[in-house]
Amino acid sequence: MEYREGRVARTFVLYFSDGDDPLEGIKRVATEKGIRVAWFFLLGGLRQAGVVTGPERPAIPPTPMWKEFTGDAREIVGLGSILWNDREPLIHVHTAIGRGDEAVVGCVRRDARTFLVIEALIMEIEGLEARRKLDDKSGMFLASFD
Repeated sequence: MEYREGRVARTFVLYFSDGDDPLEGIKRVATEKGIRVAWFFLLGGLRQAGVVTGPERPAIPPTPMWKEFTGDAREIVGLGSILWNDREPLIHVHTAIGRGDEAVVGCVRRDARTFLVIEALIMEIEGLEARRKLDDKSGMFLASFD
C-alpha cells in the first residue's frame, strides 16, 4: 500500500441531459479546467452502456466480462476517479446499475448514454501528484504516485 496526502480544491457540479455521454463529458471538463487528480460521484439514469462486471477468472492480465445494455432505462449510482496518463485524463468509474429486480455492479467503459439526467460532483484534489501509468503485467493504466 502507498498513500499521499492532498486536499479538496475546486468542486464542479455537472448535469448531463438525456442522450449525453457522461464519460466524455467528465473527460472534457477535466481537460478544459486542467483537473489533474479528482474523485467524482454520479447519480441518475443510463439508457445504454458497456460495463465490465469482473474478470472471467482471477488471472493477470484479466479477461473482462462485458455486460451490454441498450434501449431501456436504468438507475445508477457511481464513484470514480480522474487521473492523467502522459496525454489525457483517464476516467475510471464503478457503478451500481439497476432496473426492476436486476442489479449489476461494474466499471462503465464505453457507449454510455444518459437517460433523462445524470448529476455529477467532481472534487479536485490539490497537493497530490498522481497519474495513470501503463502496467506491463496487467496491460491496464493503473494509479501511480511516480
